[in-house]
Amino acid sequence: MEREKQLDNNFDGMYLTALLFKYKKIIIATIIASAIISTAVAFLLPVWYTASTNVVPPQTSMTGLESAMGNISSTLRDIGLARVGGSSSSGYSLTVILLSRSVKDSMIKKYDLRKVYKMENDKYEDLLKEFESNLDVTYDKEGNYVISITDRDPNRAAQMANDYVQIANHFAAELFKKESNFNRLYMEQRVKSIDSTISALSHELGTLSQQSLMFSPEEQARAVSQAIVELKAQVYQTEIEYDLLRTTFGENDALTQVKKKILEETRKKLNEAMNKPGFAGNFKIDESGRIGIEFTKLLTEIEALSKAKAYLVPLYEKLRLDEVKNIKTLYVLDEAVPPTKKSKPKRVLIVAGSVLGSFVLVVLLILLVHNYIEFRNKYQKL
Repeated sequence: MEREKQLDNNFDGMYLTALLFKYKKIIIATIIASAIISTAVAFLLPVWYTASTNVVPPQTSMTGLESAMGNISSTLRDIGLARVGGSSSSGYSLTVILLSRSVKDSMIKKYDLRKVYKMENDKYEDLLKEFESNLDVTYDKEGNYVISITDRDPNRAAQMANDYVQIANHFAAELFKKESNFNRLYMEQRVKSIDSTISALSHELGTLSQQSLMFSPEEQARAVSQAIVELKAQVYQTEIEYDLLRTTFGENDALTQVKKKILEETRKKLNEAMNKPGFAGNFKIDESGRIGIEFTKLLTEIEALSKAKAYLVPLYEKLRLDEVKNIKTLYVLDEAVPPTKKSKPKRVLIVAGSVLGSFVLVVLLILLVHNYIEFRNKYQKL
C-alpha cells in the first residue's frame, strides 16, 4: 500500500511537471508580460523620500537645587498635582503629544497638504489618514524618539520632520503651562484658606486672652499652683501658731487675738484665690482647666496651620516658577537632512512580486482549465 501511494505521488508530480512543460510557452509569455508591465508601472509610480530626526527628552539633573525641586515635584504628584513636561516620566509618555491630533492638524495646515496630496475634494479624515500613513514616530529602548516623515520632495520631507518637533514642543509647553496654572491656582487657594483660618483663630485667641488674661497656660498654671501651695502652707503654719498661743495664754490674750486676726486674713486670701477671679487671671481657679484647654487648642491649631503653610509655600513658589519657565520638552540630537535615496517604491520587490504572482496565477489557471476539459470529456462519454 505504501509503495502504491509513493507511486501515485510520483505520478502526480510527473504529471504536473509534464502539464506545465506542455504549456511552457504560455507560462513564459505570461511571466515576461508581467515583468514588463510591472517594471513599467514601478517606474511610473511617484518616488517618495523619508527624512528622520532623532530627538531626546531632557535628562534629569541631580544638582542640589534641582534635586530639591524634584522632591517637591514628587510631593506634588503624591497630592494629585502631577507635573507635566520636561521628561517622559512627568505623568504621561511624550508619544501622546507627538501623535496628538493638534500637532498633525498644525502640520497639515502649515504645509497645505490638501494641495500637496491632491486631495482638495476629499474628506478631512481621509487627508488625515494619508498624512498619518506618511508619518512614523518610534520610541527606542535607549530613550530617544525617531520622527520620520515621507514626502515626494526630499527637502520638504526634512523640513517637515524638523518642524514636527518644534510644533510638538510648542503644544507640550502650552499644556505644561496650563497645568502649572491650574495647580498654582489650587495651591494659592489652599494658602489663602490657611491664612484666613489662621487670622480667624488668632483673633479668637486674642479675644480669649484679653477676656481671661491668660497668655501662657503652662507658665500661669505653674505660678498659680506655687502661689496656692504657699498660701495653704501659710494657713497651716498660722493655725499651728494660733493653737499654741491659745493653749498657752488663753483665748483672750492680746497676742492670741493678733494671731487669730492674721489667721483669718490668711484664710480670706486663700478663699479669694480659690473662688474669685483675678488671682490667676480674669477667671476662677476651677475654670482655669476649661479656659486653658480652649486656649491651648486654639494655639495648637494656629501652630499646625503655620507649619502646613510653611510646607505649602515652597510648592506654591515652585508652581509659580514652572508657570513662567520656558520649558523645552524635546531636544534635537540629529536634525533631519534631505535624503538622497528614495524610500519607496521598491521597484525590485514590485517586479519580483508581480512575476511570482503571475506564475502562481497562470499555473492555477492551467490546472483549472485542464481539469475542466477532462471533466467535460468524461461527461460526454457517459
